Amino acid sequence: FEFESKLTTDLTLVGNYSYQKSEDLATNEDVGNAPTRQGYLSLNWASSAEWNVNVEGHWLGTIERPPGDARDPIGSESVWNITARRMGLVEGLEVAVSVRNMFDSDWRTPSATSVPGDYPAPGRSGNVSVSYKL
Repeated sequence: FEFESKLTTDLTLVGNYSYQKSEDLATNEDVGNAPTRQGYLSLNWASSAEWNVNVEGHWLGTIERPPGDARDPIGSESVWNITARRMGLVEGLEVAVSVRNMFDSDWRTPSATSVPGDYPAPGRSGNVSVSYKL
């Protein structure tokens, strides 16, 4: 399921939701290591040709373990990012400031049973980028 809505001339909301049920056909068990449900939401504000601000959220539902892995499932988690972009300070110049995982969520990617605690995803981080088009 996807949607896009132009809320105002400057503001756009985009989102999607997905559901998957992955089963081993031989055992009818969940194959694990993938979220059953996930969603995405983005709010984009473009006030002019010079400014753009985007806030986006990613939500991952519970991730079940594969058969034979006795560890608890990985709980659902959300990660929010924000980017502010300024174009046209000088012709061809663009500056962007981003914060990824701005609420410092402790989200993880499934690992083999030999890796306790799974693979941690990056915590809060930020960057500034400058680009210039000749």
